[in-house]
Amino acid sequence: VKGLLNKLTMEKYPVLAKQICGYFDHGSSEVIIPLIFEKALKELNYGEMYACLFHDLYHTVATTPASHTTFSLALMLRCDLELKKAIVSDEQEGDLLMDGEIYIKRSVGICALIGELYTRGLLKEDFMLKLFNRLLYEDGPA
Repeated sequence: VKGLLNKLTMEKYPVLAKQICGYFDHGSSEVIIPLIFEKALKELNYGEMYACLFHDLYHTVATTPASHTTFSLALMLRCDLELKKAIVSDEQEGDLLMDGEIYIKRSVGICALIGELYTRGLLKEDFMLKLFNRLLYEDGPA
C-alpha cells in the first residue's frame, strides 16, 4: 500500500484509489488512517487528493453503522493528535518572517486537510467546533 501511496497523483488517482481500497476490509480503520495520514502530512499540498482518498475509503470500508463510527472516530482522533503536535512544533520552531509573523506552514496545512475532510462529510460539526476553540483560544475549553 505504501508503494501505491508513493505513486498516487491526481492523474493516477482513479486507478490507484481502487487498488488501495481493495487492500482493506471493514475492520481495518486503525491501520488505514495512520498510514494515509502519515503520507498526507508529508505532502500537505495534496490535501484535497488525500481527503478524496479518505472519502472513497470511508464508503468502501465502512459498510455497517459500527464501522462508520469506528472509521469516523479514528479519523477524528488522528486529526486532533496531528493538529496538537503541529501547533506545539510550530510554537517551538517559530521561524520569524520579515514582518514578525510566526511561520506556521505545518499547522495551516493540517487545517487545510481537516477542512477538506469536513467538506466531504467525514468530520462532524461538533468536532470542528472543538478544533476552532483550540485554535482561537489557546487555553480554551477544547
